[in-house]
Amino acid sequence: MANKISNELEILIKNLEPLNAPVLKLLNPPASESQILLFLNKYFAGVLISEEIKDMFLWHNGTATDYKNPTDIFYLFPGFFFNSIEEMQNIMDAIESTYKVKENSFLPLFSSGHGEYLALNLKDYSNNPDATPIYYLSTWNPELELYTPIYDSLYQMFNTVNECFKQKAYFVNNTDLMLDKDSKRRKQISKKMNPNSDYWKR
Repeated sequence: MANKISNELEILIKNLEPLNAPVLKLLNPPASESQILLFLNKYFAGVLISEEIKDMFLWHNGTATDYKNPTDIFYLFPGFFFNSIEEMQNIMDAIESTYKVKENSFLPLFSSGHGEYLALNLKDYSNNPDATPIYYLSTWNPELELYTPIYDSLYQMFNTVNECFKQKAYFVNNTDLMLDKDSKRRKQISKKMNPNSDYWKR
C-alpha cells in the first residue's frame, strides 16, 4: 500500500491507538486479491477497479460485525464501521430496490448499523478519483436527498476524519469508552474541508 488513501488509513490507526478504540481488535484480516476481484467483477462488471479500492481491502476486509453487540463498538470513526466484502454483498442485495446501488455503481463502503451508508460511485471514481464524492445514503431524513454528498472525495473523507481526531472533535467518551463526537465541532471542520458537499450545509 503506497498511495494517499493508504497513508490516511495509517494515520487513522495512529489516531485510534492512543484512544484504545474497541474497533482495533475487531478489524478483519486482509482479503485476498482474488476475493476482492471476484466481488467487484460480479457487482461492477466492466468497471475499471482502482488500486486504492483494492488496497483498502488488502489492508483489512472490513470489520467483524455481529449485530449482537452495540454498533458503536465496531465504528472506525464515530457513526460508521468499515464493511467487509461479505457485508457489502448482503447490503447491496438487500437495499437494491430502494437505493439502486448496483444499477448506479455505488459501493457502500461504510455502514452506521442503523440503515445509513457511506457509498462511492465506483465508475466515477475509476475515471476521476479526486472529484468523486462520498455520498450519504439514507431514507429517514426528509431534509436530505436519497444520495447526498457528504465528503468531496474518498481521500478527503479520511483526511477530514483524521482532522476531527486531531482537533478532538472525535474522541472516546468516559461513559462507555466508545468513540464519540462533538457534533458542532465536527460540522465546522467537515464543512470547511468539504465545501462541495451538501450534507454539511444544512
